[in-house]
Amino acid sequence: MYAFWYSLLNNTDDLCNKVLTIPLTTKEWTTQKSIFNEGKSANIFDLGFSAFFLNRCNRSGIFNAGLIGGKSQSGKWRMDARFPRQILVERMRSIAAKRRHIRLRNWDAERFILDYLPRLPHNTLVYLDPPYYHKADRLYLHHYTPNDHSRISKTIQSSIQQPWIVSYDCTPEVLKFYKRRRNVVYNIQYSAAKHYKGSEVIVFSDTLIFHLPPH
Repeated sequence: MYAFWYSLLNNTDDLCNKVLTIPLTTKEWTTQKSIFNEGKSANIFDLGFSAFFLNRCNRSGIFNAGLIGGKSQSGKWRMDARFPRQILVERMRSIAAKRRHIRLRNWDAERFILDYLPRLPHNTLVYLDPPYYHKADRLYLHHYTPNDHSRISKTIQSSIQQPWIVSYDCTPEVLKFYKRRRNVVYNIQYSAAKHYKGSEVIVFSDTLIFHLPPH
């Protein structure tokens, strides 16, 4: 993901041209999957684009999920279902136009919280999106252990001075980690391999002022 955002901010034109011209074929998907699997040994631009390509062409945008429509491209939806070229390029250029307001870091979350957040204004809104607690091994290349989740929750609650928001899958463990904080639980539709409903939770820092819409 860092490689993609780096490429978007530093090689915008090349990335946009690639999005506009890349063949949307199963052969190209196999090529991009191979580049992605090279990891850090791949060129940063090629790696960043492969991450983007797989995110748009795989089921639910999951890197290690299968291709939308399968390799036979015989499903109801095909691999181009989430690849509207012109719209994607417009979004990329809109983000790149604000590059001087963006600071990109490829740091461990705890280092970012402890070393970078103290430099930001006190009225900064900090949004944190840790890996899911359950089924994380199916969703991410790297995921937290239960001890990691516990530790990051303590770091968030004890070290961030600005208002913050955390989003998570709603599990008993996560609710216990943040039991002293306000939260909102809501249902969400998942569709990685099959459609099902799950619950997620948003946790709020004590200093955050917000208004929930009336029921």
